[in-house]
Amino acid sequence: MLLITGHGDHGLAIRAIRGGAYDYILKPIDRDAFVNALQRAIQTRQLSRKVMEQQLALALHAKSLERLVEKRTKELVAANATKDKFLDIVSRNSSLRSRI
Repeated sequence: MLLITGHGDHGLAIRAIRGGAYDYILKPIDRDAFVNALQRAIQTRQLSRKVMEQQLALALHAKSLERLVEKRTKELVAANATKDKFLDIVSRNSSLRSRI
């Protein structure tokens, strides 16, 4: 949003920018200044959209990585439990052999 005003009130311009306006132009409108301000506003909006899209993509990727880490952690816990059972069986067999 660009604010076009005939008043040279800087307070109004500041309130408009705080309210979401990208820039303000004073009347009479200078065509080049208007076109430049409009191009900057459009470019800024496009960049903001790209940033939001990238943030969303990063958030989705982070969620995917979290799920993968959880899955791998469960697999490691299960493998560790299997290893412990195996070592317990081997230990019992060794203990039985030593008694014979």
